[in-house]
Parts: sequence; C-alpha cells; structure tokens
Amino acid sequence: MTEKKFRSILMKQTPDAEKRRRATYVIDTGLTLEETREQVRGVMRELGRRAAISE
Repeated sequence: MTEKKFRSILMKQTPDAEKRRRATYVIDTGLTLEETREQVRGVMRELGRRAAISE
C-alpha cells in the first residue's frame, strides 16, 4: 500500500464524528474486553425490549 493510496482511502471515509452522530448505538471498544462486552449486552437487551414492544 502506498501512502497516496492510503490517503485516498482515508479521504473517502465518513468521519468518525459523523458516524457517531448518525448512530443509534455506539460501542466504545477502547475499554476492557469485559466492559465492551457489557455494552454489547446492554444494546442487545435494549433491542430485545424494543422487539417485544413492537410485537
């Protein structure tokens, strides 16, 4: 991979701040593995509640 190609790919990506703004859920993967897993579990619980309500 050349630096030119890398910069081209990087420029085409949506900025992280924009992705976060659009997201319904954001999982912080900069934490410990267990903390990250707990965040995922929390999102899954929330999605389960939403699905139960819509049934």
